[in-house]
Formats: sequence, structure tokens, C-alpha cells
Amino acid sequence: MMRKDGAKKSSIPGEEAISKLLQMAAAFDHKTHQPIALDAKLHEFYQNVRKKESDKDEKRNHVTLSTIHQAKGLEWPVVFVIHFNDGILPLMPRTDDHDQALREMEEERRLAYVAMSRAKSKLYLSCVQKDMVGTP
Repeated sequence: MMRKDGAKKSSIPGEEAISKLLQMAAAFDHKTHQPIALDAKLHEFYQNVRKKESDKDEKRNHVTLSTIHQAKGLEWPVVFVIHFNDGILPLMPRTDDHDQALREMEEERRLAYVAMSRAKSKLYLSCVQKDMVGTP
């Protein structure tokens, strides 16, 4: 295969990137107008890649505990919503006023939707079979 500039395209993966890196290393540092020390730049590059990989691992291997309100706008691969029971989520209306109770119920439904829609791949909903006093 040929590149646009007529040079033979390499069959080795990443060879073009390495070649470009070497060309950049051979260039002058525009800030200091000094030749770039290849070994120092490669070491700096390597340290930067290691830090980014470490940051990825750190983000990958953790658990986030959050309220539903705090989770708005965020997503995770796996989400557990606990206490997804009638009377807990959604809460029992806190008023005897019918219209206010309907508004509260609508807000609880919106919160339930927010909680369930945070999952990218898997969603687990848990509930209790009996409350603390044994009521089903």
C-alpha cells in the first residue's frame, strides 16, 4: 500500500506513530529553543500514560453511594436501587390534601425514573418482604 505522499505504508501497527514521535523528539522545543532529549521525553510520555491508566483503573474499581437527587445527570454501568417498596419508594403521601398528595406522588415517580435511568447496562431493584415490625 502507498500513502498519499508516495511512501510505502507500514504493515507494522503503530510504526507511523512511533516514526512521528521520533520526528517530534528530534525537533526543537519551541519554548526553550533547545533540542529535545529523546529519552527524557519518552520517560515523561511513559509516566503520563501510566498515570492515565492508573486513573482509569481507579475509576473502574470503585463503588459510588449516592442519593437519587445527587445522581441526576450521572450514569454508571451497574446501578442498585434499594428499598424499592411501596411506602418507601415511593413514599407515602405526607398530607391529607388530595391534590397535594397527587403532586407528591408525581414527584416520587419522577425520582423513581431518575433512579432507574442511571444504569447503562444493569439495574437491580431491591425490596424488603417485611418491614422492621414484620408487616408485609
